[in-house]
Amino acid sequence: MGIALILIYFVDLYIRPQDWVSLTLNWPMDWIVFSILLFFVPLKVSRLPTVLKSHLLWMLVLWLAVVALSNLVHFDTATASDRFVYYAKLVVVFFSLLLYLETDFDVRGVVWLQILLSAILAIQCMDQVRTGIGWAGQPLGWDDGFGGRAKWVGLWDGMGVLSLLFVVAFPFLIQFFLGAWGIGYKAISLVLMGILFEGIALTQSRGGYIALVIVVILSIMFRFRAKKAVIPLAMAVVCLMTFAPARAGELDDSNGSKSASHRIELWSAGLTMVKENPVFGVGKSQFSHYAGEIAGLHLMAHNTFIENAAETGLVGLWVYVGLVYLVAKGAHEVLRKAASPRQASMARAMLVSIYGYVAASMFVSTDFDLFYVQLGVVAAFCQSAGCSPKLTKRDAVRIAAICVTFIVTMYVYTALHFGG
Repeated sequence: MGIALILIYFVDLYIRPQDWVSLTLNWPMDWIVFSILLFFVPLKVSRLPTVLKSHLLWMLVLWLAVVALSNLVHFDTATASDRFVYYAKLVVVFFSLLLYLETDFDVRGVVWLQILLSAILAIQCMDQVRTGIGWAGQPLGWDDGFGGRAKWVGLWDGMGVLSLLFVVAFPFLIQFFLGAWGIGYKAISLVLMGILFEGIALTQSRGGYIALVIVVILSIMFRFRAKKAVIPLAMAVVCLMTFAPARAGELDDSNGSKSASHRIELWSAGLTMVKENPVFGVGKSQFSHYAGEIAGLHLMAHNTFIENAAETGLVGLWVYVGLVYLVAKGAHEVLRKAASPRQASMARAMLVSIYGYVAASMFVSTDFDLFYVQLGVVAAFCQSAGCSPKLTKRDAVRIAAICVTFIVTMYVYTALHFGG
Protein backbone atom coordinates (compact mmCIF):
# COMPACT_ATOMS: atom_id res chain seq x y z
CA MET A 1 0.00 0.00 0.00
CA GLY A 2 2.76 2.44 0.95
CA ILE A 3 4.64 2.04 -2.33
CA ALA A 4 1.38 2.47 -4.30
CA LEU A 5 0.65 5.74 -2.51
CA ILE A 6 4.18 7.01 -3.14
CA LEU A 7 3.84 5.98 -6.80
CA ILE A 8 0.80 8.25 -7.15
CA TYR A 9 2.78 11.15 -5.71
CA PHE A 10 5.82 10.61 -7.93
CA VAL A 11 3.77 10.41 -11.12
CA ASP A 12 2.12 13.69 -10.09
CA LEU A 13 5.54 15.24 -9.35
CA TYR A 14 7.45 14.06 -12.43
CA ILE A 15 4.93 13.57 -15.23
CA ARG A 16 2.76 16.57 -14.24
CA PRO A 17 -0.56 15.43 -15.85
CA GLN A 18 -2.35 18.46 -14.37
CA ASP A 19 -0.21 20.72 -16.57
CA TRP A 20 -0.82 19.11 -19.97
CA VAL A 21 -3.22 16.13 -20.02
CA SER A 22 -6.65 17.43 -21.09
CA LEU A 23 -8.58 15.12 -18.75
CA THR A 24 -6.78 16.41 -15.64
CA LEU A 25 -5.86 19.89 -16.85
CA ASN A 26 -5.89 22.38 -13.97
CA TRP A 27 -7.04 19.79 -11.43
CA PRO A 28 -5.78 20.56 -7.90
CA MET A 29 -3.62 17.45 -8.08
CA ASP A 30 -1.44 18.43 -5.12
CA TRP A 31 -4.45 18.61 -2.81
CA ILE A 32 -5.86 15.36 -4.17
CA VAL A 33 -2.58 13.48 -3.76
CA PHE A 34 -1.81 14.89 -0.32
CA SER A 35 -5.33 14.08 0.86
CA ILE A 36 -4.80 10.48 -0.24
CA LEU A 37 -1.42 10.30 1.52
CA LEU A 38 -2.92 11.58 4.78
CA PHE A 39 -6.10 9.50 4.51
CA PHE A 40 -4.13 6.25 4.88
CA VAL A 41 -1.99 7.41 7.81
CA PRO A 42 -4.20 5.48 10.33
CA LEU A 43 -3.10 2.24 8.65
CA LYS A 44 0.46 3.02 9.76
CA VAL A 45 -0.40 4.34 13.22
CA SER A 46 1.98 1.85 14.84
CA ARG A 47 4.89 3.59 13.07
CA LEU A 48 3.98 7.09 14.19
CA PRO A 49 6.05 7.03 17.43
CA THR A 50 9.17 6.16 15.43
CA VAL A 51 8.50 8.76 12.74
CA LEU A 52 7.72 11.50 15.25
CA LYS A 53 11.12 10.94 16.90
CA SER A 54 12.88 12.03 13.71
CA HIS A 55 15.00 15.13 14.33
CA LEU A 56 14.86 15.85 10.61
CA LEU A 57 11.07 16.03 10.73
CA TRP A 58 11.15 18.58 13.54
CA MET A 59 13.90 20.53 11.80
CA LEU A 60 11.54 20.73 8.82
CA VAL A 61 8.75 22.00 11.07
CA LEU A 62 11.18 24.67 12.33
CA TRP A 63 11.96 25.57 8.71
CA LEU A 64 8.23 25.95 8.07
CA ALA A 65 7.97 28.38 10.99
CA VAL A 66 10.98 30.39 9.77
CA VAL A 67 9.53 30.62 6.25
CA ALA A 68 6.31 32.08 7.65
CA LEU A 69 8.11 34.45 10.06
CA SER A 70 10.34 35.80 7.30
CA ASN A 71 7.30 37.46 5.75
CA LEU A 72 5.30 38.09 8.93
CA VAL A 73 8.05 40.31 10.37
CA HIS A 74 7.51 42.52 7.31
CA PHE A 75 3.73 42.42 7.89
CA ASP A 76 3.18 40.57 4.60
CA THR A 77 0.50 38.15 5.77
CA ALA A 78 -0.63 37.17 2.27
CA THR A 79 2.81 35.91 1.20
CA ALA A 80 3.39 34.37 4.62
CA SER A 81 0.17 32.37 4.28
CA ASP A 82 0.95 31.31 0.71
CA ARG A 83 4.50 30.15 1.55
CA PHE A 84 3.32 28.41 4.73
CA VAL A 85 0.82 26.34 2.74
CA TYR A 86 3.40 25.46 0.08
CA TYR A 87 6.06 24.33 2.55
CA ALA A 88 3.49 22.59 4.76
CA LYS A 89 2.74 20.36 1.77
CA LEU A 90 6.44 19.57 1.47
CA VAL A 91 6.53 18.62 5.14
CA VAL A 92 3.66 16.22 4.35
CA VAL A 93 5.77 14.74 1.53
CA PHE A 94 8.71 14.16 3.87
CA PHE A 95 6.44 12.75 6.58
CA SER A 96 4.78 10.37 4.09
CA LEU A 97 8.08 9.04 2.77
CA LEU A 98 9.29 8.44 6.31
CA LEU A 99 6.00 6.77 7.27
CA TYR A 100 5.33 4.57 4.25
CA LEU A 101 8.87 3.46 3.35
CA GLU A 102 9.52 0.90 6.08
CA THR A 103 12.24 -1.32 4.67
CA ASP A 104 15.36 -1.17 2.54
CA PHE A 105 13.35 -2.91 -0.20
CA ASP A 106 10.73 -0.11 -0.10
CA VAL A 107 13.40 2.55 -0.39
CA ARG A 108 15.11 0.76 -3.28
CA GLY A 109 11.77 0.47 -5.05
CA VAL A 110 11.21 4.22 -4.80
CA VAL A 111 14.75 4.90 -6.03
CA TRP A 112 14.08 2.78 -9.12
CA LEU A 113 10.79 4.60 -9.61
CA GLN A 114 12.66 7.92 -9.60
CA ILE A 115 15.24 6.58 -12.04
CA LEU A 116 12.64 5.24 -14.48
CA LEU A 117 10.55 8.42 -14.40
CA SER A 118 13.71 10.46 -14.95
CA ALA A 119 14.63 8.23 -17.90
CA ILE A 120 11.17 8.79 -19.41
CA LEU A 121 11.70 12.55 -19.21
CA ALA A 122 15.20 12.21 -20.67
CA ILE A 123 13.71 10.35 -23.65
CA GLN A 124 11.16 13.17 -23.91
CA CYS A 125 14.11 15.59 -24.14
CA MET A 126 15.60 13.61 -27.02
CA ASP A 127 12.31 13.63 -28.91
CA GLN A 128 11.74 17.31 -28.19
CA VAL A 129 15.14 18.33 -29.55
CA ARG A 130 14.61 16.12 -32.62
CA THR A 131 11.15 17.52 -33.46
CA GLY A 132 11.27 20.96 -31.84
CA ILE A 133 8.13 20.25 -29.80
CA GLY A 134 7.84 18.31 -26.53
CA TRP A 135 5.30 15.64 -25.63
CA ALA A 136 3.19 18.22 -23.81
CA GLY A 137 3.33 20.56 -26.78
CA GLN A 138 5.95 22.77 -25.14
CA PRO A 139 8.56 24.52 -27.31
CA LEU A 140 12.30 24.27 -26.78
CA GLY A 141 13.91 26.53 -24.20
CA TRP A 142 15.72 29.68 -25.24
CA ASP A 143 18.70 29.40 -27.58
CA ASP A 144 21.86 31.21 -26.47
CA GLY A 145 24.04 30.07 -29.34
CA PHE A 146 24.06 26.29 -28.97
CA GLY A 147 20.56 25.41 -30.18
CA GLY A 148 17.26 25.21 -28.32
CA ARG A 149 17.35 23.56 -24.92
CA ALA A 150 15.15 20.66 -23.78
CA LYS A 151 12.64 21.20 -20.98
CA TRP A 152 9.43 19.75 -19.58
CA VAL A 153 6.35 21.44 -18.05
CA GLY A 154 5.17 22.64 -14.65
CA LEU A 155 7.96 22.45 -12.09
CA TRP A 156 10.33 21.29 -14.81
CA ASP A 157 9.80 24.06 -17.37
CA GLY A 158 13.26 25.42 -16.51
CA MET A 159 16.27 23.69 -18.04
CA GLY A 160 18.37 23.87 -14.89
CA VAL A 161 15.74 22.35 -12.60
CA LEU A 162 14.97 19.60 -15.12
CA SER A 163 18.64 18.63 -15.20
CA LEU A 164 18.45 18.12 -11.44
CA LEU A 165 16.12 15.14 -11.90
CA PHE A 166 18.82 13.41 -13.91
CA VAL A 167 21.66 14.45 -11.60
CA VAL A 168 20.10 13.08 -8.39
CA ALA A 169 19.32 9.73 -10.08
CA PHE A 170 22.81 9.30 -11.54
CA PRO A 171 24.73 8.25 -8.39
CA PHE A 172 22.37 5.33 -7.81
CA LEU A 173 23.04 4.01 -11.30
CA ILE A 174 26.79 4.40 -10.76
CA GLN A 175 26.59 2.38 -7.55
CA PHE A 176 24.37 -0.28 -9.14
CA PHE A 177 27.02 -0.55 -11.87
CA LEU A 178 30.11 -0.52 -9.64
CA GLY A 179 28.73 -2.10 -6.47
CA ALA A 180 27.88 -5.63 -5.32
CA TRP A 181 24.85 -6.01 -7.58
CA GLY A 182 23.98 -8.63 -10.17
CA ILE A 183 24.76 -8.51 -13.89
CA GLY A 184 21.16 -7.47 -14.62
CA TYR A 185 21.51 -4.40 -12.40
CA LYS A 186 24.79 -3.52 -14.09
CA ALA A 187 23.49 -3.87 -17.65
CA ILE A 188 20.33 -1.85 -17.01
CA SER A 189 22.26 0.80 -15.10
CA LEU A 190 24.75 1.27 -17.93
CA VAL A 191 21.95 1.86 -20.45
CA LEU A 192 20.08 4.23 -18.15
CA MET A 193 23.24 6.21 -17.40
CA GLY A 194 23.57 6.87 -21.12
CA ILE A 195 19.95 8.02 -21.33
CA LEU A 196 20.21 10.34 -18.31
CA PHE A 197 23.53 11.77 -19.51
CA GLU A 198 21.91 12.64 -22.82
CA GLY A 199 19.06 14.27 -20.91
CA ILE A 200 21.50 16.49 -19.00
CA ALA A 201 23.36 17.36 -22.21
CA LEU A 202 20.13 18.37 -23.98
CA THR A 203 19.07 20.72 -21.17
CA GLN A 204 22.44 22.45 -21.67
CA SER A 205 22.46 23.37 -17.99
CA ARG A 206 25.94 24.39 -16.86
CA GLY A 207 24.93 23.99 -13.21
CA GLY A 208 23.54 20.54 -13.95
CA TYR A 209 26.68 19.46 -15.78
CA ILE A 210 28.98 20.74 -13.03
CA ALA A 211 26.86 18.83 -10.50
CA LEU A 212 27.15 15.69 -12.68
CA VAL A 213 30.94 15.98 -12.76
CA ILE A 214 30.99 16.26 -8.96
CA VAL A 215 28.60 13.30 -8.66
CA VAL A 216 30.83 11.09 -10.83
CA ILE A 217 34.02 12.08 -9.02
CA LEU A 218 32.49 11.57 -5.56
CA SER A 219 30.94 8.25 -6.59
CA ILE A 220 34.33 6.89 -7.61
CA MET A 221 36.10 8.30 -4.55
CA PHE A 222 33.49 6.77 -2.22
CA ARG A 223 33.61 3.43 -4.04
CA PHE A 224 37.40 2.90 -4.30
CA ARG A 225 40.34 3.50 -2.01
CA ALA A 226 42.63 6.39 -2.94
CA LYS A 227 45.19 4.41 -4.98
CA LYS A 228 42.62 2.27 -6.75
CA ALA A 229 40.46 5.31 -7.59
CA VAL A 230 43.10 6.96 -9.80
CA ILE A 231 42.48 4.96 -12.99
CA PRO A 232 38.64 4.94 -12.97
CA LEU A 233 38.69 8.62 -11.96
CA ALA A 234 40.96 9.52 -14.86
CA MET A 235 38.78 7.53 -17.27
CA ALA A 236 35.64 9.24 -15.98
CA VAL A 237 37.14 12.73 -16.33
CA VAL A 238 38.27 12.00 -19.90
CA CYS A 239 34.77 10.75 -20.80
CA LEU A 240 33.08 13.75 -19.19
CA MET A 241 35.38 16.17 -21.02
CA THR A 242 34.97 14.32 -24.33
CA PHE A 243 31.18 14.23 -24.27
CA ALA A 244 30.56 17.53 -22.47
CA PRO A 245 27.83 19.66 -24.07
CA ALA A 246 29.29 22.68 -25.86
CA ARG A 247 27.63 25.21 -23.56
CA ALA A 248 29.27 23.62 -20.47
CA GLY A 249 32.58 25.20 -21.42
CA GLU A 250 31.16 28.68 -21.95
CA LEU A 251 31.63 30.02 -18.43
CA ASP A 252 32.85 33.47 -19.46
CA ASP A 253 29.71 34.70 -21.27
CA SER A 254 31.64 34.97 -24.53
CA ASN A 255 28.41 34.20 -26.36
CA GLY A 256 26.84 37.37 -24.98
CA SER A 257 24.24 35.71 -22.78
CA LYS A 258 25.51 37.39 -19.57
CA SER A 259 24.13 34.44 -17.62
CA ALA A 260 27.22 33.88 -15.46
CA SER A 261 27.97 37.56 -14.79
CA HIS A 262 24.34 38.22 -13.88
CA ARG A 263 24.52 35.44 -11.33
CA ILE A 264 27.40 37.09 -9.53
CA GLU A 265 25.51 40.39 -9.52
CA LEU A 266 22.54 38.55 -8.01
CA TRP A 267 24.76 36.90 -5.39
CA SER A 268 26.10 40.30 -4.44
CA ALA A 269 22.55 41.65 -4.19
CA GLY A 270 21.62 38.70 -1.98
CA LEU A 271 24.52 39.40 0.37
CA THR A 272 23.34 43.02 0.61
CA MET A 273 19.92 41.72 1.67
CA VAL A 274 21.57 39.58 4.35
CA LYS A 275 23.49 42.59 5.64
CA GLU A 276 20.35 44.72 5.83
CA ASN A 277 18.04 41.98 7.18
CA PRO A 278 20.32 39.51 9.01
CA VAL A 279 17.82 37.72 11.28
CA PHE A 280 14.76 36.72 9.19
CA GLY A 281 15.71 38.18 5.82
CA VAL A 282 13.56 40.06 3.33
CA GLY A 283 10.85 37.38 3.23
CA LYS A 284 10.53 34.04 1.46
CA SER A 285 9.95 34.43 -2.31
CA GLN A 286 10.90 38.12 -2.18
CA PHE A 287 14.41 37.80 -3.64
CA SER A 288 13.60 38.85 -7.20
CA HIS A 289 11.73 41.95 -5.98
CA TYR A 290 14.64 43.18 -3.86
CA ALA A 291 17.21 42.14 -6.51
CA GLY A 292 15.37 44.47 -8.87
CA GLU A 293 15.72 47.33 -6.41
CA ILE A 294 19.37 46.63 -5.60
CA ALA A 295 20.82 45.41 -8.91
CA GLY A 296 18.10 46.14 -11.46
CA LEU A 297 17.65 42.42 -12.07
CA HIS A 298 14.24 40.94 -11.27
CA LEU A 299 15.61 37.39 -11.17
CA MET A 300 16.14 34.48 -8.81
CA ALA A 301 19.56 34.16 -7.17
CA HIS A 302 20.67 31.00 -9.01
CA ASN A 303 22.27 29.99 -5.72
CA THR A 304 19.89 28.40 -3.21
CA PHE A 305 22.00 29.10 -0.15
CA ILE A 306 22.41 32.79 -0.92
CA GLU A 307 18.73 33.00 -1.82
CA ASN A 308 17.64 31.43 1.46
CA ALA A 309 20.06 33.56 3.46
CA ALA A 310 18.64 36.67 1.78
CA GLU A 311 15.00 35.64 2.12
CA THR A 312 15.00 33.96 5.56
CA GLY A 313 18.09 35.50 7.15
CA LEU A 314 20.88 33.77 9.02
CA VAL A 315 18.32 31.89 11.11
CA GLY A 316 16.81 30.39 7.97
CA LEU A 317 20.22 29.62 6.48
CA TRP A 318 21.17 27.74 9.67
CA VAL A 319 17.99 25.63 9.50
CA TYR A 320 18.32 24.93 5.77
CA VAL A 321 21.99 23.95 6.01
CA GLY A 322 21.04 21.91 9.07
CA LEU A 323 18.64 19.83 6.97
CA VAL A 324 21.45 18.91 4.57
CA TYR A 325 23.89 18.32 7.44
CA LEU A 326 21.56 15.99 9.33
CA VAL A 327 20.60 13.85 6.37
CA ALA A 328 24.26 13.54 5.33
CA LYS A 329 25.17 12.63 8.91
CA GLY A 330 22.63 9.82 8.87
CA ALA A 331 23.84 8.42 5.54
CA HIS A 332 27.47 8.51 6.71
CA GLU A 333 26.46 6.58 9.82
CA VAL A 334 24.77 3.90 7.70
CA LEU A 335 27.90 3.67 5.53
CA ARG A 336 30.09 3.14 8.60
CA LYS A 337 27.79 0.50 10.07
CA ALA A 338 26.61 -1.13 6.84
CA ALA A 339 25.38 -4.68 7.40
CA SER A 340 26.09 -5.73 3.80
CA PRO A 341 27.94 -4.56 0.66
CA ARG A 342 24.60 -3.66 -0.94
CA GLN A 343 23.57 -1.50 2.00
CA ALA A 344 26.95 0.25 1.84
CA SER A 345 26.45 0.78 -1.91
CA MET A 346 23.04 2.38 -1.32
CA ALA A 347 24.50 4.59 1.44
CA ARG A 348 27.19 5.86 -0.96
CA ALA A 349 24.55 6.62 -3.56
CA MET A 350 22.39 8.47 -1.01
CA LEU A 351 25.36 10.59 0.08
CA VAL A 352 26.45 11.44 -3.44
CA SER A 353 22.88 12.23 -4.48
CA ILE A 354 22.60 14.77 -1.67
CA TYR A 355 26.06 16.22 -2.36
CA GLY A 356 25.25 16.46 -6.06
CA TYR A 357 22.08 18.35 -5.21
CA VAL A 358 24.06 20.72 -2.98
CA ALA A 359 26.57 21.27 -5.80
CA ALA A 360 23.77 22.13 -8.23
CA SER A 361 22.28 24.43 -5.59
CA MET A 362 25.32 26.68 -5.95
CA PHE A 363 24.27 27.48 -9.53
CA VAL A 364 20.51 26.82 -9.65
CA SER A 365 17.65 27.83 -7.34
CA THR A 366 16.71 24.40 -5.97
CA ASP A 367 14.56 25.00 -2.89
CA PHE A 368 11.46 23.22 -4.15
CA ASP A 369 9.76 19.82 -4.07
CA LEU A 370 12.68 17.67 -5.25
CA PHE A 371 14.90 18.74 -2.34
CA TYR A 372 12.34 17.58 0.22
CA VAL A 373 11.75 14.35 -1.69
CA GLN A 374 15.49 13.60 -1.55
CA LEU A 375 15.57 14.43 2.16
CA GLY A 376 12.64 12.05 2.71
CA VAL A 377 14.14 9.19 0.68
CA VAL A 378 17.52 9.41 2.45
CA ALA A 379 15.86 9.80 5.87
CA ALA A 380 13.68 6.72 5.19
CA PHE A 381 16.78 4.77 4.14
CA CYS A 382 18.60 5.78 7.34
CA GLN A 383 15.55 4.89 9.45
CA SER A 384 15.25 1.46 7.79
CA ALA A 385 18.92 0.87 8.69
CA GLY A 386 18.39 1.99 12.31
CA CYS A 387 20.51 5.15 11.92
CA SER A 388 18.12 8.11 12.16
CA PRO A 389 20.35 11.20 12.59
CA LYS A 390 20.08 13.24 15.79
CA LEU A 391 21.00 16.90 16.23
CA THR A 392 23.53 17.49 19.04
CA LYS A 393 24.97 20.71 20.45
CA ARG A 394 28.20 20.02 18.60
CA ASP A 395 26.23 19.63 15.37
CA ALA A 396 24.48 22.96 15.98
CA VAL A 397 27.86 24.70 16.33
CA ARG A 398 29.23 23.00 13.22
CA ILE A 399 26.21 24.07 11.18
CA ALA A 400 26.69 27.66 12.37
CA ALA A 401 30.37 27.48 11.40
CA ILE A 402 29.44 26.22 7.92
CA CYS A 403 26.99 29.11 7.50
CA VAL A 404 29.51 31.74 8.60
CA THR A 405 32.21 30.27 6.38
CA PHE A 406 29.86 30.25 3.40
CA ILE A 407 28.74 33.87 3.87
CA VAL A 408 32.29 35.16 4.38
CA THR A 409 33.55 33.20 1.35
CA MET A 410 30.81 34.59 -0.87
CA TYR A 411 31.46 38.13 0.37
CA VAL A 412 35.15 37.78 -0.48
CA TYR A 413 34.42 36.17 -3.86
CA THR A 414 31.94 38.83 -5.00
CA ALA A 415 34.18 41.62 -3.68
CA LEU A 416 37.17 40.29 -5.64
CA HIS A 417 35.04 39.82 -8.74
CA PHE A 418 33.76 43.38 -8.82
CA GLY A 419 36.96 44.84 -7.40
CA GLY A 420 39.07 43.17 -10.06
